[in-house]
Amino acid sequence: MAYIKKFMRIKRPISIFAFAYILGILIAYETLSAAFKIVIMFIAIFLYVKLYIDKKINLKIAYIIFFVTIFGIMRYQYESYSYSKINATINSFGRGTHIITGKIDVIGESTNSNYCIIKNCYVNGAESKLVKLYFGDETKQDFKIGNTIKANAKIFEVKDPTNEGEFNQKNYNRSLGIAFTAYAKDIEIVNDSYNALKQRIYNAKVVVKNQINKIFTVDNAGLFLAMITGDRSKIDKSTKKMFAENGIAHIIAISGLHLSILGIVLFEFLRNFFSLNISASIVSIFIFLYGIFIDASPTSLRAIFMLYIRFISLAIGRTYDSKNTLYFVGFAFLLYRPYLLFNAGFQFSYIAIFALNHEVKIPNIKYIREKRRQIIRQVVNNNESKLFSKIKKSQQYYKIPPVFVLTLFLLPITIYHYFTYPLYSVVLNLIVIPLMTFVLLFGILALFVSFAYVPLGSIVALVVETIFYIYKKLCLFISTLPYNIIWTGRPSIYAILYYYVVMFLLIYSLRNIYIISSNNCDNTKSNPNYLIKRFSTYRYLNILRIGICFIMLVLSIIVLSYRKRDTMRLTMISIGQGDSMIIQNDDLILSIDGGSTSNTSNGEYILLPHMKSRAINHIDYAFITHADADHTNGILYIINNEENFTIKNILLPINAKEDSKFDQLKNAALSNGINLIYLKEKENLDITDEIKVKVLSPDEKSILDKKFDQNELSLTFRLDYKNHSCLFTGDIGKNTMNRMIRDEYDVKNMKADILKAPHHGSKNSNVKNFFEIVEPKYAIISYDANNSYGHPSKAMIENLNNVGANILKTAESGQIDLYLDKEYLYYKTYIK
Repeated sequence: MAYIKKFMRIKRPISIFAFAYILGILIAYETLSAAFKIVIMFIAIFLYVKLYIDKKINLKIAYIIFFVTIFGIMRYQYESYSYSKINATINSFGRGTHIITGKIDVIGESTNSNYCIIKNCYVNGAESKLVKLYFGDETKQDFKIGNTIKANAKIFEVKDPTNEGEFNQKNYNRSLGIAFTAYAKDIEIVNDSYNALKQRIYNAKVVVKNQINKIFTVDNAGLFLAMITGDRSKIDKSTKKMFAENGIAHIIAISGLHLSILGIVLFEFLRNFFSLNISASIVSIFIFLYGIFIDASPTSLRAIFMLYIRFISLAIGRTYDSKNTLYFVGFAFLLYRPYLLFNAGFQFSYIAIFALNHEVKIPNIKYIREKRRQIIRQVVNNNESKLFSKIKKSQQYYKIPPVFVLTLFLLPITIYHYFTYPLYSVVLNLIVIPLMTFVLLFGILALFVSFAYVPLGSIVALVVETIFYIYKKLCLFISTLPYNIIWTGRPSIYAILYYYVVMFLLIYSLRNIYIISSNNCDNTKSNPNYLIKRFSTYRYLNILRIGICFIMLVLSIIVLSYRKRDTMRLTMISIGQGDSMIIQNDDLILSIDGGSTSNTSNGEYILLPHMKSRAINHIDYAFITHADADHTNGILYIINNEENFTIKNILLPINAKEDSKFDQLKNAALSNGINLIYLKEKENLDITDEIKVKVLSPDEKSILDKKFDQNELSLTFRLDYKNHSCLFTGDIGKNTMNRMIRDEYDVKNMKADILKAPHHGSKNSNVKNFFEIVEPKYAIISYDANNSYGHPSKAMIENLNNVGANILKTAESGQIDLYLDKEYLYYKTYIK
C-alpha cells in the first residue's frame, strides 16, 4: 500500500480521478468526433506523464487512473443504453395515449401549465426512469408529494437536434434524469399516502408564493419568486430576455450566489446567540430543507452540497477545502448522472467556482528587481552562491480581480451556448452582484413582516423593487450602447480546447517567474558579472514567455469568434412542415421563406438560434414566396421580437400588393422600417456582380385567373451564382408548372443545378415535363416526417429519380447545406 500513501501526498488526488472519469465520458460521447477524442487523449497522456516525471504518481497509480477512465466510458454507455432501451420500448407502443403510473416526487408550475415529476414510473407496465408529466387546470386535483397516481397521457416525442444551434432537449432531460415528458388527459390517485416532510415544505412554498404576490407588484413578484423558490414561470418574458442579453440572467436562478448569501448571513446571525458548532449545525439543516423547498436543480445542489460540507466541517472542527469539495461533489454528481457533463447550467456552475477558487496573479516586477539587486550585493560582498540557489521565483504577486478571471473562464462556454456575448456584462455585474445581498435580505425581511401586516411588508419590499428598477434601467441604458451584444456564433470544440489550454499555459507562466536558475552557481564566485548576465537573460526569457502566452490568448479569443464566410452556402433548415432557407455569401445574407405549421415556435427555437449560431445578425434580402404560415411565421417572429436583428428588404410576389393575406407581414415590415419590394415574371434583380435573380412567376395574367390560388401564385425565381443556378418554387402547383412549360421565357430560365421541390413534394405539384426541363442535380424537399398530407408523394420522388436528381429530404437528413463555387458543388447533412 506504499504507492497509495505516496499518491495521497498529492494535495488533491480526487481531482485526478475526476479528470480521468470525465475523460472517459468524453471518449464515449457519440457527438464528439474521433479526431477530437484523440486530441484530448493525447493531452491527458501528456499530463499523466508529467505527473509521473514529477514523481507524483507511479505505474500502479497510472493503472488505477486508466481503469477510472475505462469506468467512465462504461458508465456513460450504460446510461445511454438504459435511456435508449426505454425509448425503444415506448416507441413500440405506438402513437396515442399511454398509461403512466408512479409516485409524485415534485409538483411545480411551468409558464402555461402545471407539472409533476414521477418516480418509480411504469409506462403501460414497462419500467421507466423519471417522467415529467404536464397537466392542465381541469385535470388538477389535490395532489400530494408521495401520492401514487395513474394517468392517461400522450407522450411527447423528443428528437435529437436536426439543425445547427438547436437546443438539445434530449440531453437536457437526461441530465435531469428524465426519460421523457408527457401531457396527462386525466389523472387518478391510486394510493393517497404521501411524504409528510416534503408535502409540508411544498405547502410552505405555496404560502410563500401567495405572500410574495401580495407585497410585490406583478412584474417584480415573478423576479423575487424566482430568486427565492426557483420558480421562473411567472417572470415577464421581456424581462427574462433583457436580463439574459445583458449577462445577468444568473440573478433570477437559485445559484451559489444566492445560497452563499443566505447561508453565510444566517450563520453570522446565529453566531451572536449560539456556539460555532450549534450555528453550523442549524445552518446545515436549513440548507438541506431549503434544497427540498426549491426543488433543487443540479446547479443548486452543487452549491447546497458545498455549503453543507462547509458548515459540517465547521461543526466537527475540520478544515474546509473548497477546491477538494468542488472536485468531490462534481465527481459524485457525474457518477450519478453522466449526462450532467453536457448540461449548460452544470458547466457554468462548476467552471465559475473553479475559476473563483484558482487565483490568477501577476508578479510584482518591482519586487523581483529589488530581490535581484539584493542577491547581487550578497554575492559580491560575501561570495555566497548558495544564497540564490534556492530562490527560484517571486513570492509577491498582484491578484487579478476575480470578476475578470471569471469572465475569461466563462467566455467560451457563454458563446458556445448563447452564440452572443454581452460586452458590458462585467461592468454591469460589478453593480448587480453587490446589490443582490440587499435584494435577498430586504426581500426576506419584507416576507416575514408581511405575515404580521401586509402593508408594512409592501413598504419594506420597496427597497427590493427599487433595486429591480435600477437593474432594468441599467439594462435599458446598456442596450443603447454600441456593440452591447456581440454575435459570435458557436465556436468549434477545437477552438474551445485551444482557448483553455492557452489559459492554463498563461496562468502557469505567471506563477513561475524565475529570478535566476540555480544551475552553474559556482561561476559567480570567480565572476560576479556572470550573475548579472544570468539575471538579464532570465528577465528577457520571462518577458518573452509571458508575452507569447498573452498573444496566444488574444488569438484564441479571435479564433472563438472567427467565422469564415467565403464560399456560397445554401442552407435548407429542418423546420418541420414548412420552408426556411438561408443563403450566405461573405457578409451578404439572403433568406427564402421561414415558417412551419408543425412547429409554430420555429422562429424562437429553430430559425433564430440557427442564425445566431452562425453569427448572422441581419438579412439583406428576405424572399417570401407566399403568405401561408408555414412559410412566414418564423420570419414574423424575428421581425416583431428581435431588436438586435436587422432585415433590410422583404421581397414579395406582385399580387401581395392587393392581397390582404399579406397584410400582417407588410404591416410588421413597415412598422420596423423594412423596405418592401414586389416582383413579377421577367423582372431581374442583380444583387451582386455574381449573384443574379430572374423571376419566373407570378405573371399578371395568372393573378386575374381564379384557378390560380395563393399557392399557385408563389414567387418563383432562379438564382444564379458563378457557374451554378438554383430554382426556388414556393408552393406552386400543376397549373403554374404547366403555364411555365408553355412560356418561352420561363422554359429558357428553368434549368437549374439545385431545385427546391415545389409544395414540400405534394402530389398536386408533380408535373413530369417540368422536372425534365429543370433537370436538377440536387432536389431538396422540406417536410415533417409525421405530416398528414402524404408529403412527399411517391410520384414526385419517382419523377425526380428519373431525371437523375440527388434527392435530399429534411425529415431524414435534418439541416441540408449545399456549397457552391466555380469549380465545385457539394452538400452536407446535419444527420449523418
